[in-house]
Amino acid sequence: MSDLRQIFSHNLLNRLGIVEFGVTSDPNAASYPNFKEWLTNKKNADLKYLENEKMRMRESISHYFPEFKSAIVFLFDYAKEKRALERFYQTPESNGFKIGSYTLIDDGVDYHYSIREKLNILSSELKKYHTNLNTVFSLDTQPILERDLAYRAGLGWFGRNSMLINKKYGSFFLIGAILCDQEFLDEIKFIEPDHCGTCTACVDACPTDAIDYQTRTVESAKCVPYFTIEKFKDDSLPPQGFDQMGEIFGCDICQDVCPWNKKILLRQDDMNEKINSFIQHHFLEKSPEEMMGHLEGLSKKGYRREFSRTSFERTGRDGILKNLKYKK
Repeated sequence: MSDLRQIFSHNLLNRLGIVEFGVTSDPNAASYPNFKEWLTNKKNADLKYLENEKMRMRESISHYFPEFKSAIVFLFDYAKEKRALERFYQTPESNGFKIGSYTLIDDGVDYHYSIREKLNILSSELKKYHTNLNTVFSLDTQPILERDLAYRAGLGWFGRNSMLINKKYGSFFLIGAILCDQEFLDEIKFIEPDHCGTCTACVDACPTDAIDYQTRTVESAKCVPYFTIEKFKDDSLPPQGFDQMGEIFGCDICQDVCPWNKKILLRQDDMNEKINSFIQHHFLEKSPEEMMGHLEGLSKKGYRREFSRTSFERTGRDGILKNLKYKK
């Protein structure tokens, strides 16, 4: 049995929050020259882990997994969490702060944990029918350009904001893949052409001017998620325009205005969907003073314990306090 649609049944995909998957046997990243130029021009700011050997590794999956024959790439949807979050923002309980909606996928568990577990389930299911198969996982922690991998699997195109956009599902999804040492050809799709045209909605809406229209890349030093998530030290300075925003962890603005996401955000089939109450209480209901008072009362270890296995663990206490400092 080799039909992946039979192995990965609709019920299984639905249970794991997967809206689509595709296959590619091409190990080489199509956008690698653009990525290399982005690094050469120092647009990665302090993201040094992308440079040198880690840059070269991303040119081809074969550098990371020499036995590579094919990749099965999955889109893990968080659009329903996004819609629930937007509904909450309109309620009197909202304190006006905003967070990246991806943090709510899988009831607020950091996707690096939850999606890895899902990929393990998918891999185990695959190996029931292909017993000699060897696999490794790809998320955004491996030296692989994961959006490019999904692009090669026919799952979308690169938007102006560098996000992968799918005609049916927009861009509110995360990407995970199973790399295999056997070929699977039955789900190979055509490469999706560009459907952004002359649209500049994301470029125009970015309050910190982080998006390069021509190269479809983001300048890290100007990007709100970079400042709110990657810059841990409390003396880090925000990009110009940040203090006028409500974002305290991540940012959805460039996705919110994308025409390919408009219909997705208007859907009403999940009106009973609620966001994680723990995250809601701590970050979206408390006043700045309450939030800072609580965080300042925690030790760094206490913060890690309290926010363990959520995306908010990454910044540490000082990182979140740094973000809130500019929201007084």
